[in-house]
Amino acid sequence: MPQTELDLKRVRSEMIDYVHQSGLPVFYSTCTPDPESALFWDGASYPDWRQFVDVAKESGARLLVFASEELTQAALEDAFEKLEDCELDGDERRAYTRQFEALRKRVGQTAWIRMAFEHGGQWLNYALSAPWHEEFESVVEDLELLLPYEDLDEEEEEEDGGSGRGFFSRN
Repeated sequence: MPQTELDLKRVRSEMIDYVHQSGLPVFYSTCTPDPESALFWDGASYPDWRQFVDVAKESGARLLVFASEELTQAALEDAFEKLEDCELDGDERRAYTRQFEALRKRVGQTAWIRMAFEHGGQWLNYALSAPWHEEFESVVEDLELLLPYEDLDEEEEEEDGGSGRGFFSRN
């Protein structure tokens, strides 16, 4: 791995250690609060995540939500399935295939990290993603736009268990 590449596994470990040292309890989650109703830390202007943790502690946060995710083989296979379902010419298909094949070496690597705390009824979030994962997500989103319409309906039905309803009951 090049010296300049972001090693999120190491950063994740440092974050957890720092948060524990700060005295904040950690709630380990598989996701963070809904991004639609959250404010995000300005990581471009203030890239040191320790500042976010310090703000959480100084503002009286009682709990820090922590989530991270690795690239999984299943996510990569899902991307290949989407690619197969898209109607693309040979050159486009080969280009996407090369991108996904190059990511096989990333399976098991930390793709993103999120921290959040609630303050005054507002969720405040810190997010850090590996650049390769941001590119992967962008490519998958592009492929989803190219899927035939009926494939999207089938995916939505699978997500809600085939019941025709979303997560919440309509009772």
